[in-house]
Amino acid sequence: MWEARGNGPQGAGYCAPSQISVRDGNLVITAQYRTEGDYGEGWYSAEVALKKRYCRGYLEATIKCSKNAGRGDAFWSAFWLQGPNPYNAEASQGGVGPGGC
Repeated sequence: MWEARGNGPQGAGYCAPSQISVRDGNLVITAQYRTEGDYGEGWYSAEVALKKRYCRGYLEATIKCSKNAGRGDAFWSAFWLQGPNPYNAEASQGGVGPGGC
C-alpha cells in the first residue's frame, strides 16, 4: 500500500525508513533528535508514498505534534497530500485538478 520515500539528508534533517512502523494496523511516523544517527547528529523522520495512485476516496489522519524540544526552530513537520504535479499551475489546474491536490 505504501513505501518509504527518501533516505538520507532532507532539508534541515534526515529521512530514515527506521522512523516508520505499523502499530495496531496504523502507520506510525516518528520524529526524533538523534545524536548518533545513521547520517550524523540531527532530526530524523520519514516520508512515505503510496504505491498505487487514487483519484477518489477517503483519507483520515490523526497527527500528534510535540512542542519543540529546545533545539531552535530547525525541525519542520508537515503532513502533505500531493498530486503528481502540485507545483505546476497549468497541470494542477490551480491545485484542484488531476495533477494537484
